[in-house]
Amino acid sequence: MTISNESTVAPLKIAIIGGGIAGLAAAMGVLKHQKEGANVEVVIYEAAHEFKEIGAGVSFGPNAQRALHMIGLGNELDSISGGDPGGSESDDVWFDVYVGEKQTVKSEREMICKVEGKDSAKGSVHRADFLNKMANLVPEPVKHLNHRCSSYETILSEEGENAGGKVLLRFAETTDQNGNKFTPEDVKVDVVLASDGIKSLMRKCLYKRRGLDGALEKYSGWIAWRGLIDQAEYHDIMGKDASTKLLLLGQDKHILTFPIKHGKVVNLVIMIIKGSEITLDRSPRIDPNPNFWRTKPHSMRNTWLFLRYVSLDNLSNEQKFNLCIALFLKAIEDPSIWGIFDLPVLEHTIDHHLALIGDSAHATTPHQGAGAGQAVEDSLFITAILCSPVVCSAPLTERSAKVQKALELYAKVRHTRGGKVQTTSAEAGKLYEFNEVNGEGKDLEKIKQNLIHRMGWIWDWDVEAELKTALKELEELC
Repeated sequence: MTISNESTVAPLKIAIIGGGIAGLAAAMGVLKHQKEGANVEVVIYEAAHEFKEIGAGVSFGPNAQRALHMIGLGNELDSISGGDPGGSESDDVWFDVYVGEKQTVKSEREMICKVEGKDSAKGSVHRADFLNKMANLVPEPVKHLNHRCSSYETILSEEGENAGGKVLLRFAETTDQNGNKFTPEDVKVDVVLASDGIKSLMRKCLYKRRGLDGALEKYSGWIAWRGLIDQAEYHDIMGKDASTKLLLLGQDKHILTFPIKHGKVVNLVIMIIKGSEITLDRSPRIDPNPNFWRTKPHSMRNTWLFLRYVSLDNLSNEQKFNLCIALFLKAIEDPSIWGIFDLPVLEHTIDHHLALIGDSAHATTPHQGAGAGQAVEDSLFITAILCSPVVCSAPLTERSAKVQKALELYAKVRHTRGGKVQTTSAEAGKLYEFNEVNGEGKDLEKIKQNLIHRMGWIWDWDVEAELKTALKELEELC
């Protein structure tokens, strides 16, 4: 292991592409290590005019909560997450699970189980609130808005060797906030973290460089209606003693709720599996028939006619699915419809001096509430590995090779876990809708046993110990 005098070695320049949860968490990770003395610099490029999240609530499991605290975002999470601090609901109950559809099984509103885990319900936040808190912590010189990275390439020297591991980033023409067109200048960096989401251009470029078909996002078969309900109105609908953390199961559909903003607001998701009945090719907030919006006014988003058009069928009919859904939907100020997309488990997540993180690497369906957590784990691990002195302070003649070893280690540590979250999440969605996973079908006892044991391997993962093991292996490799 060789470490140079840091004053003689240029800082390892890390570029982050995309300013969502994964990208901003990675930026915070690098900045934390930099503050602790790591020989690194970071810059984050975001395509939009501002850092902005779409969607309503998002859940960080206990594993992700620990990772956020290790990155230095624990206070920001705790300041806005979970239910009412003075309320009666336990942070250790993820969901109260009920049968929601009486035609499906013997008992309408029959409780199946409580899904529990230490602090499992403590990490629920409003996406935009949390993203804003992260973005506000990143210094302005680090943030570059209106920069849509369209491609990258490795810079080679005349001898054919990589010139210190530099990567050239190219940006697409864009417009500033005043509507003026411009094309940002190309940028040379040492390593790239691609966190540009499920539709990642960096991922498509990576696969193209390898001569492979692009790993494209795919429609999962589910459509979701999402929105927020004031806590008081929620209890008017469900009863004053009703839990705000409900998972309600039905044939080919399920509903879940959880509190955000310290319990003042309840996040609602109505999930319907449509499978091959429709074909979607874009995400999110999709209408199955694009011609519909050419003939109907935009305000149709918020009307029952719109909801009926996209085949809610009799979901609101209490005789069939007695969940007060009609009242829920009426209570939502701005219900949104989403096509649920995910990725196949990827064959490749790294290239020369580039790594995919977050949804660009392993976008998943939301049925286990684990996708954002995997993005945070990615950010924690990749920044700790790259900011290790054996990598960022290595002599320039050795640093390129060590950066690549670091990325290979990251892929080894993270890829299998992220892929398993993808596959088990899709299974969970089927389980919630009485569709066969491992023979459960409509057998409530089998469903119960699956649910109460399902999340442990995600939540109980020892983030700190696994990171220590990875860093020890890095030292042995370098």
